[in-house]
Amino acid sequence: MISRIVGKLMKAIKNPLQAIDIIFSYGKGYWYKTVYILLRKRVKIGKNFRVTGRLSIKGPGTVEIGDNVTIDMLVTPWTVNENAVLKIGNNVFLNGTRFGCANNIVIEDDCILAECRIMDTDFHGVHPNNRSTSISSPVYIRNNVWITVDCVILKGVDIGTGSTITPNSVIRTNVPPNSIFGGNPAVLLKHII
Repeated sequence: MISRIVGKLMKAIKNPLQAIDIIFSYGKGYWYKTVYILLRKRVKIGKNFRVTGRLSIKGPGTVEIGDNVTIDMLVTPWTVNENAVLKIGNNVFLNGTRFGCANNIVIEDDCILAECRIMDTDFHGVHPNNRSTSISSPVYIRNNVWITVDCVILKGVDIGTGSTITPNSVIRTNVPPNSIFGGNPAVLLKHII
């Protein structure tokens, strides 16, 4: 960890403001890590955790954040019940991502998630007489996925390794690996070879 920080500081020596930002983001990450682990025993945060924005963890479920994760803007890993597990892998960049987890959401390694919404439940029934019931189904976002701005990932979706989701997309079905999906509802736009 020390060598990684020193390396980043050496690169930033030409711009002292950048060095200060790096130090501040690691300090803020350490502060959030300490506070959430002390206040909520069901939170695990890995090493090299950086926060340049804000983090709001709420709910009774488990939130696990891997190593080398960076938080920017407001990120909200919220759980709905005790059995909910929201797991964020290593080397993930969360930039304003909002989560609603009632069951299981898994973000694997090396992902970039912009200001988008990821929900494993619909929270309310569709029928007017049955609003109090909801259905949940796990969401999986595999390695090296990029989800761009203003996307909505709905319950039961599995986004394959190496895929990209274009802006303003609503993902209701599984996305195959190495593909570009977009639209509302999202459709296959291109395979990445």
